[in-house]
Amino acid sequence: MKQTFLTLGAYLLTSATVIAAEPVTIAPETGADLTAALNAAKEGVTAPGDIVINLAENGQYTVSGSLEVPAGLVINGNGAVVDATSLTSAMVLMSATPAVEAGENGFYTVGNVEFKNVNVTNLSQQLFYANKTKYYIPSLVTDGCQIQIAGGNKTVYDCNGGGVVGTLDIKNSTLNSTPANTGALYSSQSGNKATEVNADMIQTFSITNSTLYNIANGKNVCTHRQANQKWIAYVVKNNVILDCGKEGQFVKGLNQGQSGTNPSYDVNTNSFLWTKDGVVTVTPEVEPADGVVLNSVGEPTSTFPQAAEGVFTLDASSAQAEAQVGAPKWLVDYVAPPTNVVVTPADGSDIAAAVAEAVAAVERPGVITINLAENGKYTLSASIQTANGLIINGANSTIDASGIETPFILMSTEPTAELIADYYRVQEICISDVTVSGLKNSVFYDNNTKYCVVDFRIVNSTLALATTAVENEALVSFKAGGAKDVNVTNSTVYGGGEVAKYFMRYNNSARLDRYGFDKEKENMNFVYVNNTFYKAIKADGQWANYSALNGQKFVHFHIVGNIWFDSSSDIIRRLSGGRVGSSDNVFDLNTYFNNGENVGDNNDKGTILTTNPGFKAPEEGDFTLGASTEQAYYKTGAQKWLVEFVAPDITEAKAALLEEIEKAKALLGDDTESEPGKALAAAIDKAQEVYDSAVFNEPVVAATEELKKAEADYTTSGINGVGADFDNVPVEYFNLQGVRVDNPSNGVYIRRQGDRVSKVIL
Repeated sequence: MKQTFLTLGAYLLTSATVIAAEPVTIAPETGADLTAALNAAKEGVTAPGDIVINLAENGQYTVSGSLEVPAGLVINGNGAVVDATSLTSAMVLMSATPAVEAGENGFYTVGNVEFKNVNVTNLSQQLFYANKTKYYIPSLVTDGCQIQIAGGNKTVYDCNGGGVVGTLDIKNSTLNSTPANTGALYSSQSGNKATEVNADMIQTFSITNSTLYNIANGKNVCTHRQANQKWIAYVVKNNVILDCGKEGQFVKGLNQGQSGTNPSYDVNTNSFLWTKDGVVTVTPEVEPADGVVLNSVGEPTSTFPQAAEGVFTLDASSAQAEAQVGAPKWLVDYVAPPTNVVVTPADGSDIAAAVAEAVAAVERPGVITINLAENGKYTLSASIQTANGLIINGANSTIDASGIETPFILMSTEPTAELIADYYRVQEICISDVTVSGLKNSVFYDNNTKYCVVDFRIVNSTLALATTAVENEALVSFKAGGAKDVNVTNSTVYGGGEVAKYFMRYNNSARLDRYGFDKEKENMNFVYVNNTFYKAIKADGQWANYSALNGQKFVHFHIVGNIWFDSSSDIIRRLSGGRVGSSDNVFDLNTYFNNGENVGDNNDKGTILTTNPGFKAPEEGDFTLGASTEQAYYKTGAQKWLVEFVAPDITEAKAALLEEIEKAKALLGDDTESEPGKALAAAIDKAQEVYDSAVFNEPVVAATEELKKAEADYTTSGINGVGADFDNVPVEYFNLQGVRVDNPSNGVYIRRQGDRVSKVIL
């Protein structure tokens, strides 16, 4: 017999029975699969109705399939995380068989659907889908949540095909996607109007106190087909909205990209942002209708470097922090931005006192710039301390630092620099055009505070060390942080070489990507050009210690024209952490002397200068080059020590080399086909090249010794002839220097007949 179904509240009526839709409440333990838990709970209920899911505080859950609900739904997250990686359909799916009957308007009126204080990760499907069924849901709420979407083109709140939401209410929440989500935030069916539910209804789209990132990127934010209607209201307040919708059209995109005055707009105190060339900027919004004031918050000082990881903590000094916009979880107390300080100490004064006075005049000091008088003379009574960047423009002045036992530059333990990826990002530390004497401690110390110095430079300066102790065993000491780029150019660093083990030392966790930079797009650059280092660190020390640079392609080196003298060995190997990774590095014309001899560097693939630079009076701080040295010829080292090159007399050395070349040619004869013969011929050619181009004695003497060795190798390997019939091969005699003798007299000779070689006495 055919049954007739009617709706009465939460009851399902038939001609035979009255079945009440029964609410279902579950509280799964942390670690559970919510899909399995909900399905199990519904199995024991004849007519499931409203669903309540209470999650454990800060619990961890998974979903293996859609959470199918026939009526209202409330998820009380209590800070729990739900991993949606396994989903191949919507996380919340309205049942195709509602718990209630349709009303006269044709809609199934159910309770609200609410996501409260829950974090969803790796969601590649819809968060909510009405399943092409004409539900009327008074409010679809996302409150205090973070919904992390894994890209794709799915709509977040999907009523396409059926269903009407009275109010879409996103508040105190974060919706973010990496990569960009190219679906809509909300979509609906063209045939289902809110006024069909109730002629007096105002359908509201409300986004307040929330952070949205990469949602509906490049698309209209909503694809509800009833846009631009008088019964629609848009409420957008106190949000940070980054890279959502089309550029500059977020609010207009809520109205499906249409302009018009029919809807009502309540838009205020938002930060509409867009990323251009990797920099987050304020994007002027296109007004969706005349007279709508968008009121964007001012320029951001934070670029959200961890947006891809779903982290949107505001910079404390940003306009967004001042306005307190965005999801509450990312808010920080506003702190006024730092004020840059410019100090111009009088000639003859104490720099530390002048800096302290200038810093005391501002609430939060930013970058400190010290402009010294040209050729001035200064003293120090304390470390030059900064909580941010520091620039010393020396103007050829001198600073006597002998009055302090502490580091020359000391970073503050209370930074005012922006905190990015757990490091306080300082744009610049620069020492330029200055001579500093009497340095008893480190040149720079980060004070065991996590600073990332983007650009660390020592340029056109002389640092005279009188070290008795250094911080963390290093002259440039990053105990908690490190630098992105290092540039030491045309400078001299010298001392006793007895205290510091390292020139530069990093914290082992500091690295480009850990600073918050994209290692696929950014580089770490180490530039050392035309410097003189003399007993800067211990002779058995290590120039740098940073193993995290080992073999990294994002690390680039430009090391040219430097002189390292009694300042340790294996300079490049230590500087690169053991192995150079990128292929476009430049190494050339560097000098590596330690303990009185050239030690070279296996990681330097360029021309290495092997002569002693012949410093005039190094113990007195005079590193004027010897006039006839390679360093003078190639103009290497700090340029203040250059002299006019005087070519050395290499006549005697060249004569000895020429004599050895003639001996080798005689020894080789016409043997150019055997392998030993080819090797000796190559050695002769190489020696000839040195003879033709040599400027210095050292390479000529070295070439002579190399050729002698090649002759000895040739002799001992067998002086090869041709032919296998030795009885018919002529006999040849050579003296012990390898010179052929046509008419040997009494003595010791090398006898060759074909491939047979022997030593004989005649």
